Amino acid sequence: MGETKRARKVRILAIAPYEALYASMVRIADTRDDISMEIFLGNMKDGAEIARYHENGDYDVIISRGATARLIKEAVRIPMIEVDFSPYDILRAIKLAENYPHKYAIAGFSGITKIARILCDLLQKEIEIVTIYREEDAPDIIRDLKRRGYSMVVCGTVGHEWAKKLGMASILILSGDESVESAFEKAVEMSQGYSYMRERKTLYEQVLGKDPRKTVLFDGAGELCFSNWDPESGDLERQLREELGEMPEEGLKKAVAVRNVLYEAEGSWIYADGARYGLFQIQEQKLPSGTSRQGLFLSDRRQAEHFYHNSFFGASGALGMVESQIDALRESRQPAMIVGEEGCGKDLVARYLYMHSVLSNRPFVIIDCEAVNEKTWAFLMKGSDSPFWEGNQTFYIRNVDRLSESWCRQIQSMIMERELHRRSQLLFTCVQERGKGMPERVLRLVNLLSCSVARLPSLRECRGEIAMLASLYIAKKNVEFSKQILGFEPGAVELMQEYQWPYNYTQLKRVLDELTAVTPTSYISRRDIAHCLEKERQLFGGAGEGEAFDFDRPLHEIDRDIIRRQLSLAHGNQAAAARRLGISRTTLWRYLKDEKEGQ
Repeated sequence: MGETKRARKVRILAIAPYEALYASMVRIADTRDDISMEIFLGNMKDGAEIARYHENGDYDVIISRGATARLIKEAVRIPMIEVDFSPYDILRAIKLAENYPHKYAIAGFSGITKIARILCDLLQKEIEIVTIYREEDAPDIIRDLKRRGYSMVVCGTVGHEWAKKLGMASILILSGDESVESAFEKAVEMSQGYSYMRERKTLYEQVLGKDPRKTVLFDGAGELCFSNWDPESGDLERQLREELGEMPEEGLKKAVAVRNVLYEAEGSWIYADGARYGLFQIQEQKLPSGTSRQGLFLSDRRQAEHFYHNSFFGASGALGMVESQIDALRESRQPAMIVGEEGCGKDLVARYLYMHSVLSNRPFVIIDCEAVNEKTWAFLMKGSDSPFWEGNQTFYIRNVDRLSESWCRQIQSMIMERELHRRSQLLFTCVQERGKGMPERVLRLVNLLSCSVARLPSLRECRGEIAMLASLYIAKKNVEFSKQILGFEPGAVELMQEYQWPYNYTQLKRVLDELTAVTPTSYISRRDIAHCLEKERQLFGGAGEGEAFDFDRPLHEIDRDIIRRQLSLAHGNQAAAARRLGISRTTLWRYLKDEKEGQ
């Protein structure tokens, strides 16, 4: 007899809610010859939309994780395999959280918390562990943890999303390769001897046969049934859903604008199986030339949220250090002036204020004073279609200190004449150089408009937070690049605390990106940090530790400042400060005593 015919490969649709799982699935699938896989990146509702879009494909099974898997299971009829958590997955997250100095909790569905309790017992760790039994309970549970003083959660995707929305830090529990491998084994077992046949509905035949243009279909309740449109285009889908509620029986034809792109939408009602469906067929048209102007940008809430949550502030929770200041600005409709050194997060705070304002469903208009040219300026001040004629939107006038005296007076006059500060939200930022105040023209603007002012601290003023911020940011990089970095070698964080960081959080983010990329082990080494910071000193000249000191003064004053700095870096621990200084604790104590008596 001839050789037995090889079995058909199992066709898998994989939907990963985060980048690290995506990378793990691709890596493991490449080692197997019994599966054929297509993989997409999509979290929760986005993942469910991707599954709906591909439901008519010839797939045997879908693989996903957590809340995304549960939403997909409700949305489509293809069998679902969920990637579980292993004890090692949860142990890695707990180890990464060890550098966090404040109260944190573990929150998740029972699959997480059962394992977490066993691990905490074995490790003799007293950590608050909260079980989420239903997805709709997650916001109240995370909100309650925040109310009780917890500022960070170790959690699954549902807890991670709600922690982000509520302004809390989080470490996402990642599924390791062993968990992904187990899911693939289950998928193959389920699919052996099972041929999934999907019935093509008459409704979809009507939709696909009617027109080659892009198509979006809603049911009578406004739920998306079918789309061959880009799943990322959520703004257009939302607008079409609003049009659906007012569409007459004879249909409609309308232009819809989304982020400098104009779409022609033709809507009609169709009927199948006794139900009514709203069908939209879409054709894209570019806006007329000249819409894009140098230094002028239009944005919306979705783009602002993406910008913020993918930033260092969004990943590390650095905004929490100025949360009280920002909350005060958020609750006021007064114009706001945000000041700080280069790299302190002024752009992120401006977007955060917009995201949480009552005008977040309206445009976010950015005027970059450093990039705007004379043509754009003339359009803004005098153009008949200038956005400054519009009300009920947010204007972000970035780096207003870069405007000339003449242009600064022009924008002041325009704001007052059109009462723009009463009709819209105005947000300004100003770069405040180290040791200097705001320029006179900016102070004049602050007083004229009665601006609320928030000063963002430099990273030098927040050295004690560097270990926490770095750990939380590395947790995000682990997700993005499928890394498993647990923290820093002894003495490594102290090197970062001693550096001056002339470009603040922007520079810290770049350094951490480099360290994450080059680190092959579970801990970032002191040697790598020293090498990286030396390179920063060479790039930025004298922007190192010595810059903070004025050497043109008596020696005892220089000694005093050095000792004070080392005590600050050691959080007041005299023994640790003495070791840094290379002197005995008795000598340090005697020096502090002499200084106190001499005051």
